[in-house]
Amino acid sequence: TLALRSWRAVNPMLEFRCFVRKGKLIAASQRDPSTHFDTLHEMLSRDNGSALVEALDTFWERKLKPNLPKSLVHCAFDAYTTPKGDAGYAVRVMDVNVFGPPTLPLMFDWSELHADELPWSSNTEIRWVREATHIRPGLKSALPIDLITSASDGDGDSDDAGERAKRLLEAMAS
Repeated sequence: TLALRSWRAVNPMLEFRCFVRKGKLIAASQRDPSTHFDTLHEMLSRDNGSALVEALDTFWERKLKPNLPKSLVHCAFDAYTTPKGDAGYAVRVMDVNVFGPPTLPLMFDWSELHADELPWSSNTEIRWVREATHIRPGLKSALPIDLITSASDGDGDSDDAGERAKRLLEAMAS
């Protein structure tokens, strides 16, 4: 199956991955944890991200959740946010993913997101790269699961799936 989407240029600074468990937005992460954005840090530091969390939660509760199957109580979705000055943020959904691997937890660990009691005190935790020294390495080198499975025997469990994926990437680059 091939899925095509319309292309729009987006500012990676404004992308967030949101995590929903038991029907509630529990966490949001900067979508690109390998980059520190000064402007993003300045925007979110004013109120520790609470205006953005409110916009993401409102979007989830009023727009996205009512349009998804009722059985989908756990998911991750990628959102694109646009600051609207003092009026908060506009939010658009970019993608809806499974809650758990192969979806990357970005600035969280899956153990945190699956914990019976969340390790943070607020209803929704938001994380962004606050300093250039807090960059989480290695995530840009993660391969999409469909690339791994297409380069393997179809299940992604083949011992040399990584080698085949590397060859496939090299072939695509040439």
